Amino acid sequence: MPPKSILIAACAIAALASPVAAQDQGLSGGEAEFILAQADNDHARTLERERTEAASDEVRALVYSPEFILENRRLISLSDRQRDQMVADLQGLQTQLISQQMEMEDSREALITAMRAQPANETRVLTALDEVLNIEREVKRLQMRTLLRLRDTLTPSQRARLNELRDGG
Repeated sequence: MPPKSILIAACAIAALASPVAAQDQGLSGGEAEFILAQADNDHARTLERERTEAASDEVRALVYSPEFILENRRLISLSDRQRDQMVADLQGLQTQLISQQMEMEDSREALITAMRAQPANETRVLTALDEVLNIEREVKRLQMRTLLRLRDTLTPSQRARLNELRDGG
């Protein structure tokens, strides 16, 4: 899952209450229906993305996206404690990703500068490339750690239900 997706997922946590909030805040019937229809469209896109990614990647099939878990929280009877733990994990990831993003920008600038030199110093370019790749590796590692934590927060029956949903059941 790209870093952008995790950031979106973290932001989506607050937005997940939107359909209920729309009704609770006394929005007109048309406004509430629009918000509910938008939530259904988002849910369908999340489900399709989850199915596609799981079908094309065996590792990805062993975890669940934060969006998928949280959009199906009622169907899997996610407890408040579980939800709070997931939110904390996603917020921690978001903080770390912001830091990594700033490091990545600096490293990419150094790589571009090294590559623009005429003639290019191969050692300098490769060292700068290694720095970029190391940051990318760390981002992937942070993402995987968070996905594992989210999955392991779920009970076996919740995971089974998510698998059923993802597999079309």
